[in-house]
Amino acid sequence: MRSVRCLGREQVVMVGLDGAEHRLFPAHAAALWLTEPTLRFSAKTPTEAIAAVMRQAFRGSR
Repeated sequence: MRSVRCLGREQVVMVGLDGAEHRLFPAHAAALWLTEPTLRFSAKTPTEAIAAVMRQAFRGSR
């Protein structure tokens, strides 16, 4: 398993059913997004951050 090192500040904001916001790094957001179907992206999340999450989620093993 590859280790993920996060630098900078969290740029992804995901919201649960209870309205609680979770500020995450793209790699962490990808893992949660794939395993927790109730989480959704907040409008506060920049589109480039959502793109980073999708790259993390669907890059596959190469």
